[in-house]
Amino acid sequence: MASLSGTLAFLVLLPLVSVEGLCPDFTCKNGACTRFLDKCDGVNDCGDASDEDPAFCSGNVIEVAEQQRVAVHVQFKSEQNWIEFLICDESSCSSLDAHGRTSDGGLSYVAAKNCNTGGHSCTIHRISTPPGSSPFESGDIQFMVERRAEALAVWLQGEPRYAATVPITTSSSRLQLRPGTWISDLRVKFVKLAL
Repeated sequence: MASLSGTLAFLVLLPLVSVEGLCPDFTCKNGACTRFLDKCDGVNDCGDASDEDPAFCSGNVIEVAEQQRVAVHVQFKSEQNWIEFLICDESSCSSLDAHGRTSDGGLSYVAAKNCNTGGHSCTIHRISTPPGSSPFESGDIQFMVERRAEALAVWLQGEPRYAATVPITTSSSRLQLRPGTWISDLRVKFVKLAL
């Protein structure tokens, strides 16, 4: 009996290693498997940090100047749960998580500030989930984004009166879009509009 429990303990301690094609989610560079939703979450889940590799985690980025407007087209999957608009300077970020739309054309969202450069460990600024809000459905979603002097404003295209805002530092200019739950990459197209 003692040898069986020793064998079980040994098996529990083995890392989950991918056999080619058998890792259902994310395969780490060291061959280990981790959940796709743990990718780019600021935690080294692989042991070799390949799930936090900037080559994976820094996609969908655009530089925006003060007063710059950008049209943003997102191919969204409902399993991604929400869309994160992350705007950073060299030392901190602010985040606006768009969770869905309201019955009058606005956004339900969570705005956070004072995040680290990975977009984590934030201070909640505002939560807005009005009655009648519904989550985004899978498909193309079109937003407008404006980098104001001290805030990032985001609204659904055609609904500027319902802009959601989050405070930013005056040097914040690097805008990144990420899925709320990283089960798959977010497909994004940016179109800068004239100042």
